[in-house]
Amino acid sequence: GKTLLAMERPAMALEHLEQALGLKPGDVDLATLAADTAFSLGRYGDAAANFEHLLRTRSQDPIFRGRLATCYLLSGKLSDAEPLVQDLLQQESLPPAELEFLRGVLNYKKGSQRWAMRNFHDALRLDSRHALAEFFVGELYAEWRRWREALEAYERCITLNPGMPAAHLGLSACWQALGDATKAET
Repeated sequence: GKTLLAMERPAMALEHLEQALGLKPGDVDLATLAADTAFSLGRYGDAAANFEHLLRTRSQDPIFRGRLATCYLLSGKLSDAEPLVQDLLQQESLPPAELEFLRGVLNYKKGSQRWAMRNFHDALRLDSRHALAEFFVGELYAEWRRWREALEAYERCITLNPGMPAAHLGLSACWQALGDATKAET
């Protein structure tokens, strides 16, 4: 799995990491690597299971809790995510950009798009390399049919995280909406 990650083949690496984790369920480093890989691939359900395992077997690490909250939010488990997000916000135990991002996703999932956009922009102001915040900026602009701005956000996201499939799909959908089928296919 680690070799495949080094070769930039995360999907295949994740399969091997999950197999290895089945053989060595108590391996914290392996669970962390599997969780992070699933998270970066947008497989939030798989990542959540590994983060839950890490939180049961390890400390209540705020980074793991923040990632778990993000997984819950992005996999539609708002009722599981909300108390975790509120607790993280109250404790201020994550970097400010990550806290703003979590606020943004929570607002987005609750339908408060304008507040979510403000939170995502605040997260990017605090950390210009926050790929998921860029992705959600693209998502919101696309929902608002502001295709050019969505394109720019998806492109910045892909620059930060080239392996994020959802950003590539969003970029393609924007090109399609703008009538450029050739660029939509690439």
